[in-house]
Amino acid sequence: MIGRTIGPYRILDRLGEGSMGEVYRARDTRLDRTVAIKILPAHVANDPVRRERFDREARTIATLTHPHICTLYDVGHQDGVDFLVLEHLEGETLEVLLRTGPLPAEQALRYGIELAAALDQAHRHRIVHRDLKPANIIVTSTGVKLLDFGLAQLRQREALSFERGGQGDTTSLTAEGTILGTLQYMAPEQIEGRGVDHRADLFALGAVLYEMATGEKAFTGNSPAGQMAAVLTSEPPPVSTVQPERSFPRAFDRLVQRCLAKDPEARWQTARDVMLELTWMTRAAPSADIHPKGFARHWLRGRTGWAVAGLLAVVSVALGVVAVLQNNRVRETLAKSTPVKPYVFTIAAPDNAVLSPDAYLMALSPDGRRLAFVASLGGSRPFLWIRSLGESIPMRPLLHTEGAAAPFWSPNSESIAFVADGKLKKIHVDSETMIVLADDASPFPGAWGQDGIILFPNSGHDIFYKVSAEGGPVKPATALNPARKEVAHQGAHFLPDGRHFLFVADGTPSLVLASVDSTDRIRTIPVESFDTRYVEPGYLLWHRGSKLFARPFDLSTFQPTGPPSAIAEHVRYHRGTDAGVYSASSTGLAYREVQPTRLAWLDRRGKQIGLIGQPGTYSDLALSPDGKKLAVCQFDQDAGRRDIWLYDIEGSKWSRLTSNPADDIWPTWSSDSRRILFASNRNGYFDLFVRTIEPAAEEQLVEDIPPRPHKWPIDWTPDGQVLYRDGMAMGMFILPPGGKPTDAPPRIAEAGISDKLSPDGRWLAFTAGWTSGAGIDLYVAPFPAGDKTWRISSGGGAQPRWRRDGKELFYLARDGRLMAVQVDTTHGFRAGQPQPLFQTTLPFTAKNAPESRNTYSVTPDGQSFLLNEPVGGDTPITVLVNWTAKLPR
Repeated sequence: MIGRTIGPYRILDRLGEGSMGEVYRARDTRLDRTVAIKILPAHVANDPVRRERFDREARTIATLTHPHICTLYDVGHQDGVDFLVLEHLEGETLEVLLRTGPLPAEQALRYGIELAAALDQAHRHRIVHRDLKPANIIVTSTGVKLLDFGLAQLRQREALSFERGGQGDTTSLTAEGTILGTLQYMAPEQIEGRGVDHRADLFALGAVLYEMATGEKAFTGNSPAGQMAAVLTSEPPPVSTVQPERSFPRAFDRLVQRCLAKDPEARWQTARDVMLELTWMTRAAPSADIHPKGFARHWLRGRTGWAVAGLLAVVSVALGVVAVLQNNRVRETLAKSTPVKPYVFTIAAPDNAVLSPDAYLMALSPDGRRLAFVASLGGSRPFLWIRSLGESIPMRPLLHTEGAAAPFWSPNSESIAFVADGKLKKIHVDSETMIVLADDASPFPGAWGQDGIILFPNSGHDIFYKVSAEGGPVKPATALNPARKEVAHQGAHFLPDGRHFLFVADGTPSLVLASVDSTDRIRTIPVESFDTRYVEPGYLLWHRGSKLFARPFDLSTFQPTGPPSAIAEHVRYHRGTDAGVYSASSTGLAYREVQPTRLAWLDRRGKQIGLIGQPGTYSDLALSPDGKKLAVCQFDQDAGRRDIWLYDIEGSKWSRLTSNPADDIWPTWSSDSRRILFASNRNGYFDLFVRTIEPAAEEQLVEDIPPRPHKWPIDWTPDGQVLYRDGMAMGMFILPPGGKPTDAPPRIAEAGISDKLSPDGRWLAFTAGWTSGAGIDLYVAPFPAGDKTWRISSGGGAQPRWRRDGKELFYLARDGRLMAVQVDTTHGFRAGQPQPLFQTTLPFTAKNAPESRNTYSVTPDGQSFLLNEPVGGDTPITVLVNWTAKLPR
């Protein structure tokens, strides 16, 4: 296989071999990244049992997205070869690592927490691993990764494999209808061939924890029969007696013994329970090996007494790893020790809930104890949810927060400000008392200072305004600088005095120091990204592509004091607003990873009838009006940019339309299917460009008078006029070729960026209602003028699409169903009752959210739909504790 190319993957060398396939290192020539390819050998492919197991592994892994589970990128078949494309992991197996002896207590506990979190994610998807063992765990620089879900319990009857003595060689038996796994880690019910559930994985986790702590297997025997007998009848000696000199908490013995209980009912009942217990141990244990003592060292320098006490409280609770600091002697000890290592865990959406796809969906509290995030339950409007970190308190929604977006915390971590229905509101987290502070607020986060002043952007989201945290008059806090061609400010952050604050101005992005006492600027310095954020005690954070960078920054000199360092990879960012989907505090970082998607053809019943290309990071797809070509954005994670690609549907061939180093996004077809209008920030702002689809055609800037920066394309009229939206004021404009733009009718001024003209140009389908509090719904109005408006959806509607003959209108309902409406325009406009076609996994969000602008398209005859479907389920929130430990010292 070495040297061959399968699809876009060039095989480089061999990594290993097992009973379920050969694994190779390969290069993805399309995305220019290293991957691992697992190939099903020909002699195995002919075995229907093994072939089915291989296919099952692909299906199983594809539903899981978690930082401690190996990611599946692709699955395919070429020239008689079946293969999986997986994340390439740098590291060694836990089995190899344990050959040198047991692990230090801190390391074993951390790996145990990560494994329990991975199992919790799998079990929430009703997947049981059934073969958890050190050989299926890779230890990387960022923690452990769980491999090989090929043995996951999706069928009851399988074959038996057992581990021999020595170095972990495995032999497969063909005892059909018995058991499957590796004997030393198999639960008793698994060995006895009885039905198993997720608690079998908890037994295996206990065996792995025991082995990490002692360097010895929990159950041994000279033969397979002896190994089975040991699992069924014996109890391993406690860890504290095997390794008395090692500093594990006393509670660790009890945790492992309960994992290894013979009766499933006597074990821990969920992996989350195990994770929380292990996390508690890292907080409460008196062991020096477990306490991350040196974390406070950086904080203690140059701080006043009250600040030290407050910051130490942040460390103790937020990290969940430092005991309460009670006296100066303990503080001095901590200050002289070594810093802790970063610690990662994930937070999945609540049951039956979906995390918001918006950029500003989460906020870590200043004390690091809690995370606020936005999620929708059962297709309803979103609410704010609260999750305590380091405490076994269930997450909960907050009453009175329906429609919430862009949360940010009070300095004392007791209240949250947020935007809902166009109003700035605040709520006390514990009492859930809520008040409205200001009208005309934009769903972008603000800042809350120690002096009781709140900064927030208004609906134009151009500058910041200030208001008291108790409500009252609203006044401007910043002012645009026309000389720098500024049109927006964001990223506000109060300094400890509660009077001075930082923000970022666009144009040539700059970090600005200002005061609430004046709109004048005190100091300014250029920065790399408009989405630059300042984080105490002195760092600038920004993303470059999907990598998140941090750089030390000294407020006294207003200059960086060190080089930038990558602190997280594969961080999602919001297309259009170009904001990273993360929240950072001095103690933690919360973010969502990039969501892979696939382009799937579905018929009107929702049955998949085909796929286009391989899974990737696609956005904003658009079929040409003649149905012959697809325009879609593809994100290059390494280059950190988006380009527009064309796909010839008849010829099944890809071609790149744009290749500028900037972001080229939101392709919009002309009615003759020959030209594409798109947005690009190559000039520093998102302007409109147009080009024909012929090879080597030139891209023309669409100029308007007067020029308006930050423009988003909406649609073309049949006679070639351009319909676009001002990205900042969100006004809609009609631009004749080379002419002066005119305002769209006032009644659709609130319309969204996914609006669509009917094929004859007489009717505009648009979304509205977001600021009214009633939620987003779909409407139709005469275009360009007319008095009447027809409401199409009830209870939520977005992303309208017309059938080519104009006799049917489609839209996405709030619960993700694709809806169809019969339309008659013979005499005016008449619409039938919306009819559901099929359920989708597409996100539904606010009217102007670029992430949800074009997630599906429809063929001219209305019989087939192309969907940009998320792969692997809803991406959880990843929390990186002690992220500053990843920076160079």
